[in-house]
Amino acid sequence: MKATGEGFRYCVENVEEAAKVFTKAVEDEYVDKPLKEFYSLEHLQKSIISMKDALFDADGVWGKMKGEQWTKFIDWLHDNKLLTTMV
Repeated sequence: MKATGEGFRYCVENVEEAAKVFTKAVEDEYVDKPLKEFYSLEHLQKSIISMKDALFDADGVWGKMKGEQWTKFIDWLHDNKLLTTMV
C-alpha cells in the first residue's frame, strides 16, 4: 500500500513524466492494436491533475476516505449499474 501511495504521489508531482510513462506502457502492451485514438498526452496530464483531490486529502495524506466519500462512491457505482445490490 505504501508503494501505491508513493506511486500516486509521484504521478501528481510529476504529471508530464507520469503521462509519458503511461503512454509508453500502453504502446508496449498494445503493439498489435494501437490505442492512440483514445488518449493524448494532454488528456492524460489533465486526468492525472483531476485525480489529485480524489487521491489525497487536504493534508496530502493518501488512502483515507470519509463516510460522505464512501456514500458518493457507492451511489456512483449504483447509478452506473456497477453494483448489483444496494444495501
